[in-house]
Amino acid sequence: MQSWPSSRGPASLATVPEKRRRGPVRSRLETLEAALFLTMARLLIGAVRFERWRKWLGDPAQQACREQPQWIDAYCAKVVMRAVSHLPFDCACLPQAMALHWMLRRRGRAADLVIATLGAPQRGTHDDLHAWVEKGGQMLIGMTTDPLHPVIRLRFPEFEQAASAVQQ
Repeated sequence: MQSWPSSRGPASLATVPEKRRRGPVRSRLETLEAALFLTMARLLIGAVRFERWRKWLGDPAQQACREQPQWIDAYCAKVVMRAVSHLPFDCACLPQAMALHWMLRRRGRAADLVIATLGAPQRGTHDDLHAWVEKGGQMLIGMTTDPLHPVIRLRFPEFEQAASAVQQ
């Protein structure tokens, strides 16, 4: 089981083994992929009703994904964060979570996209909702210390059966 450095979170490049680091061309292509996913997510969120694109995030998961994160999961989160820093527009937590969720799916990696809300006493601010990608109980992107209550946990159907097998 891999433990993440608590101060920098699981997306730290320090968690990627030296022999697994990517070359500059591949790294740039992965950053471009993340930037395209971030742009697509922003456009969907801003221009299309949620009911129309929710199915692109997967189906509601019965239980949390218990498969432990590997180096590739942390690396993809790092790539998404790098792409966010290069884009000319702001990307809140939901587009970041969507982009990472889609990148992990392309690589055959199971993870949950979680959308949560603040508890009733804290509601009424701009940040009532938050989204993150979680795997094995660890947040890959969207780390926060706020007390949140998950509303929906989404996982792509092809990973639902594998997640059930890990839990048994």
